[in-house]
This record gives sequence, C-alpha cells and structure tokens, in this order.
Amino acid sequence: MTYRNPKIPEGINGGRGRPLRDLVMLGTSVVALGIAIIGGLMLLGGLLAPLIPFSWERAMAGPFAAVIHGAEVSGSARLQELVDDLSHAAGLPDDMTIKAVVLEHGASMPTRPRVVIWS
Repeated sequence: MTYRNPKIPEGINGGRGRPLRDLVMLGTSVVALGIAIIGGLMLLGGLLAPLIPFSWERAMAGPFAAVIHGAEVSGSARLQELVDDLSHAAGLPDDMTIKAVVLEHGASMPTRPRVVIWS
C-alpha cells in the first residue's frame, strides 16, 4: 500500500482578497465602540453626580485637604469675598462653605501661585 498526498483544491487558502479593508473595518469598529463606552460613562456620570451627598464628597477629598492645608497659604480677602458672593447667589446650603486659598510657590509648588477653591 502506498500513500499519496491528495491534490489540494485551488484557492483553499485564499480569503476574500481584501485584508486591508477588513483591518480598517475592525479598527473603525473598535474606535466606535470605545467612543460609545466613554460617551455612555460620561452620560451616566452626569446623571449620577448630583445624587452624591456633599458629605461623601468631603470625605473623598480628605487626603487632598491635608496637602492643601499643609502648604504655605496666603488668603486674599477680595477673592474670598467674591467666592462668598457667588456661593450666596448659587443658593448653596449653609453646611457647604467654600474657601478660596492662594497657594504660594515653594519647593514643592509650581513657579506661579495657584488659586484653589476649597470647601
């Protein structure tokens, strides 16, 4: 008994002949899906953000407060006055106090003073 390899039909390994188009379609689909996911997350975040209690926001900002309160701080009375006027005009609750802080540049700060609005 002798073994012989069968004859392979023509075009068995050939695709549709448009691999570049397939690659472009795949890439476009991935980009479109990414944009849709990011857009959906942004929409969902915009809908859910007003539902977060201010006390939770304050608790999440705790580590950042330590950095700001530990830096060299110089306040501007006029800036704080503007912030107070804006807070009153916005109708913020009484427990939501906003404080304007001007951080002076130091060893760990940038070369320009930075204004931070802090609650």
